[in-house]
Amino acid sequence: MTVATIRTKLTFLLLATVLTVLSASRSNAGEIVSIRLTGGKKMTAELHPRTSGEHLWLRFGEGTTVILRSVAWERVESATIEDEPVSVATLQQLAARESEEDRSTSAPAPRPSTEPTYAEQARDMLGFSRRVTSVDFDAQAANWDRDVEFDGIVLRLFPLDANGQLTTARGTLYVELIAGRRVDFDQAPTSRGLVPSRIADWSVAVNAQDVSENGVVVKLPFQTNQPEFDTKWLTHGLVHVRFVVPGHGVFEHSFDGVRVRPYAPLRDTMERNGGQRFLPTEQTGVGKRFQSGFGPQ
Repeated sequence: MTVATIRTKLTFLLLATVLTVLSASRSNAGEIVSIRLTGGKKMTAELHPRTSGEHLWLRFGEGTTVILRSVAWERVESATIEDEPVSVATLQQLAARESEEDRSTSAPAPRPSTEPTYAEQARDMLGFSRRVTSVDFDAQAANWDRDVEFDGIVLRLFPLDANGQLTTARGTLYVELIAGRRVDFDQAPTSRGLVPSRIADWSVAVNAQDVSENGVVVKLPFQTNQPEFDTKWLTHGLVHVRFVVPGHGVFEHSFDGVRVRPYAPLRDTMERNGGQRFLPTEQTGVGKRFQSGFGPQ
């Protein structure tokens, strides 16, 4: 094989490569079309993939300076591509094919980010999720230690969103327990010696992690008043709750009919006859000092 033959083959190989690249580049670019509109105006530009069944879109310019213009198909009288006449129907088919190819080769839509937004991060830092619109709760007297007497009120709080679903919340819980108390008749003649009085009040900080699928469980121990030992208190009371949630508001709820002293017919009889409500063998706690009925007035 001579040197001339080798050079000829290399030349053909290089030419074939260049033609392949140009062909690929040409297939990726829009067709250059010249159209004549009703009224005689002529336009020459590149077909744009935005072309639809109603409008022909043309792209003018190069680089960063590009102008897009639309023309209604009914205004197109004739068209040519590379000086070859084409019918308007053929031009529509060509535009539709280029538009489809552009959509198939376009980059896929970005997947939604899984990173939390700034609002979600702020919500998590503040300790709440969906907006609190109301609160619900139940309350009952309970014994949570080793003695036999009631120790206080167990309150279960439920922060709710607009759909009535449980949501987390961060705030401060203010609770007061009100019950009727017997006083001397002369002190309250219009109510026959019975006045509503506060047995106890509490304030409790609530954090987001305190809220579970069972709500927020809070133990509220009796303070200076012990209704089970001081029978001047009636057997039932009302629990009033205020839940202050920063950024959401103040939510109030009241629950009446909470038993603060259990039904105890034997103890009532023992107290009437002997002044004692508990048996000598029963272990009692801090309320024992009120057994003689000399609790706080």
